[in-house]
Amino acid sequence: ESRVRVLSLIGDCRPALAAAEMAAGRGGGAGVVDTRWGYLRRAQESVRRFVELDPLSAIGWNTLSGICLRANNPSAALDAAGRARRVAP
Repeated sequence: ESRVRVLSLIGDCRPALAAAEMAAGRGGGAGVVDTRWGYLRRAQESVRRFVELDPLSAIGWNTLSGICLRANNPSAALDAAGRARRVAP
């Protein structure tokens, strides 16, 4: 997931997608890449799947919160932010 984020931020798209596919195989996903390209619904689904597999990931919950905000879903964003805070106060 971290590799996906870094490659996406520096604009290295093909390696970012390859890293996202590898992350998906381990329960992660392409949420950061999808968000960057505007696929917000797909990004939310990907990160939700990630936090279902790792509900103690504060980074996952924070990422979901940010994606929900970008997708104009403030109630889901607040819920995810609250879960992140409970996991890592």
